[in-house]
Amino acid sequence: MRRTEQGAVSVEFLLAVFPVLLVFFGMVQLALVGVARLVVIHAAGAAARSAAVVLDDSPSRYGGEARGHLARQASNHAEPALGPSRVGSLLESLAPARGESRLEVIRRAASVPLSALAPSPERVQEWLSRAGSPSIERALGAASPARIASGVGAYHLGVLGVSVFADDARDLVRVEVLYLLHCGVPVAARLLCSPLPAAAGGELDRVPSLSVARALAATGERFLALRAQAVWPRQRYHDGGGQGG
Repeated sequence: MRRTEQGAVSVEFLLAVFPVLLVFFGMVQLALVGVARLVVIHAAGAAARSAAVVLDDSPSRYGGEARGHLARQASNHAEPALGPSRVGSLLESLAPARGESRLEVIRRAASVPLSALAPSPERVQEWLSRAGSPSIERALGAASPARIASGVGAYHLGVLGVSVFADDARDLVRVEVLYLLHCGVPVAARLLCSPLPAAAGGELDRVPSLSVARALAATGERFLALRAQAVWPRQRYHDGGGQGG
């Protein structure tokens, strides 16, 4: 029987291109994870600096909450919408509200820098509707006011956990940040990241809103847990301090 070599080049190309693409996608995803780690570390530092001041600030600023007390409150917006909405209404979430708990103020300090990693409301809507397909463009995203505001106002309620620990003996405050980074690079996301419940590693209860976390988990998107902590000297006020500024 005659042997033919027709199509050999195509087969060799297919055998070579898949490993190359896999390495390329993996490098892109790892690069995004590396950038995200730096942002999470910065967010932990920002939250620690905030906690150092907020813990002993005047109770009148936090609805009468006692100094050094951290009440767990999800948010003033218990069930935020994850879909697209007006930028103006989202930007309102960036402004501090009088009477918020101390923990909410500390969480916002961590949430603002992490908004650089948050997806746009349109992208989350695509997840919920299962529209679109993974791509590097979707993984990178684009900067916009809606992306920043929706991260603080809604998205971070399901992916950001902040824990504050006060060391009264040494007058230090330690803040731990857990951030569930969305992985959107094709192929690499399935190899390096996990669905939301598994990615959280049993710490999903640290996020303020489990309803938002469950909604994100239902999309089937992949996430990677990033953790960071920071320690800051605790700011002590004199008697009557913190009332005017």
